[in-house]
Amino acid sequence: PAAAGRSHPGFTKDSGAALDEAIRAHAVDRGFDLGSNPAAGALGAGAARLSAASIGKPGSREEPPAAKGPIRLLPLASSLWLILGNVALVQLGVEAMSLAVPQYALGVFGYGTMAAVSAASSIALAAGSLLGSWSFDKLGPERTYIGTLGARVAVAATLAVLYATGILPAAALVGLFAADFLLHYMNTVALDALAPRWLGDDAVRLNRFGVRRQIAIDAAGFLGPLGAGMAIALWSYGSVFWAYPVLFALSTIGGLFALRNLSTGFSMGRRYLMKADGWRETLRLIVATPALRWSVLGFALVTVVMMSLYFLAGPAFGAAAAAASGGSAAQITSVMTGLFAAGGVLGSLLQLRLTGRIEKEGASLPAGSREAHKARAMQRQMGWSLAAMGLAILSFWALLATAPLAVLPIFGFAVPIYLVQLLMLPLGAAWAIPTVGLVTILQSQTSAGAKAKVAGVNRFLAMFASFVFSIALGGMFSGLLGASGFVALAGIMSVFAAATIFVGWRLARSGRETGVK
Repeated sequence: PAAAGRSHPGFTKDSGAALDEAIRAHAVDRGFDLGSNPAAGALGAGAARLSAASIGKPGSREEPPAAKGPIRLLPLASSLWLILGNVALVQLGVEAMSLAVPQYALGVFGYGTMAAVSAASSIALAAGSLLGSWSFDKLGPERTYIGTLGARVAVAATLAVLYATGILPAAALVGLFAADFLLHYMNTVALDALAPRWLGDDAVRLNRFGVRRQIAIDAAGFLGPLGAGMAIALWSYGSVFWAYPVLFALSTIGGLFALRNLSTGFSMGRRYLMKADGWRETLRLIVATPALRWSVLGFALVTVVMMSLYFLAGPAFGAAAAAASGGSAAQITSVMTGLFAAGGVLGSLLQLRLTGRIEKEGASLPAGSREAHKARAMQRQMGWSLAAMGLAILSFWALLATAPLAVLPIFGFAVPIYLVQLLMLPLGAAWAIPTVGLVTILQSQTSAGAKAKVAGVNRFLAMFASFVFSIALGGMFSGLLGASGFVALAGIMSVFAAATIFVGWRLARSGRETGVK
């Protein structure tokens, strides 16, 4: 009785928090995740954030304390790794076809069809972005993710059959390639919006998953073009066209296994669907929020540069270099795009280190200010990464210095092709960091009902800009002979470089402002 009013000597004012911390570290070390509230649906079905009324009540916390150990990839990590493997498998086929189809179109039908392939694929990706958002809201993310993979098997098989029978006209080539890319971005938007449901809104954890996803994409981007270039040289384009539907069949099976685990039984009824914000509200949100506005603009700029390299500048350079040297245009182009992807892997590894820095900086802050710090730090980091990307875009000028393009009077010396190709390494590294980080900003700083539409709007604007640029660039290469097209390309890319640096500066500046969600 005498001790009833006294505190136990083993418990101090802060011991409860310390005990929470010890339990958390123990759980994280064994693969459990207690770091954030999952979004409603999928793993978090039935779970929700604390209501505003509960904030500030005695005994409540704004968020749990951070783990002492490193944040890991959620429970059910094996399924997330299967998703990443599935991404690599899909991207392997996409990269191979992105080399084969434009190069085949150029060789068989000419520059006009090559430009049509680029333009049609860009507008298809733009349409797929919006359709992916619509399908996410109407059918559910899992149905969208798996359904698009299965539909791509049929599209890819149709293209392969038409090629094998010798009746593949230019219109069918362009149309089927565009249909495949439409489904590709429906699938991509579904995965963009599924990731926060699995991982929560923590910018660091989302970025780590995004970096691993980008490594899978870039690893496939390195192997796909190189393998496709060799396969085309040895066995013709049919070897790539037939491999494509096989890869999609395998990826569909892998996706089914992964989602059965991640969505607790693969039940995809309407009870999992969230109330979606309207398109008008989503656009207003993007325009009114500096972090979202500059991220969307930056993503559009870096996407246009990448699409130009893969679908126009790369094939045009490969054709010009092959004509002068007697080599294979597909192999020359594949080395350029392969090295660009290899640079992307290096950039992604660097981003893992940069993300770790953000986490360490936030660990010493009070629990209530960690999320805001991560958001601002991510904006600053991605802003300066965009500025670095702007400088790297100037490497397009190196295309003018190669001997096969016969522009020695401009520079006074010749640069071997392989040195120009090596410049794709730093360009790819500079491209990969903002490509992942900008998407992370959009994922972590939007509400659950807006995530799919923000992802769709972001990718739609990027692809629509690429479509317009493809039309202009294709006409330019068709009308300008020899090195003139590359001179004009380098000049246009200089404008893109300046715009990218400016947008990066504004994004970094917005990261210093208060009021970040």
